[in-house]
Amino acid sequence: MADAVTIGPLPETRVYRDGLQAVQQAIGERALLEFPRRPNGTPVLLRQSFFQRLFNERMQLSSFPDPDLIAAQADIQHLSLEQLLVICVDNKDGAGAALQAGRFLASVDEQIVRRLAARVIPAGGPLAAEPAAAAQLVRQAVLAFGAQRLVGDGEGAQWLLRSDGVAPVVLELGACRL
Repeated sequence: MADAVTIGPLPETRVYRDGLQAVQQAIGERALLEFPRRPNGTPVLLRQSFFQRLFNERMQLSSFPDPDLIAAQADIQHLSLEQLLVICVDNKDGAGAALQAGRFLASVDEQIVRRLAARVIPAGGPLAAEPAAAAQLVRQAVLAFGAQRLVGDGEGAQWLLRSDGVAPVVLELGACRL
């Protein structure tokens, strides 16, 4: 049996941020500048140039004027998990962000939860139909990544996750799946 490890006292928000960074590292940034296209080849994103600049120059959201953030917010739903994680991690100190940057980050966070749920929760399973339980499980998975990052090597690590009304599941950190 593995030795018990104490993580703390640390605020959960810090462990969650570390978890997002660990998930970002696990998933990578290979397709950061690849944006969705329609079947006819035109871009899906209305503000693709905004995101190209954001990713190319690794700019903070606070560097953009509010009207640009408002206009680009509708495109967040079309971004990949890799792109969403980069925005979130690069702007991890978003608590002090301006109102529009805070709203933008809240939309990014919502999409991250959806994308991670789609990645780690088996389709057609009991959690796929229950968004609240899925969101709770995704949060636990990100916290597991954060805790593992704080205690050391996560290669081959597995965590037991529990969600209300659902049987416990095992999270494989290396594969980012249940």
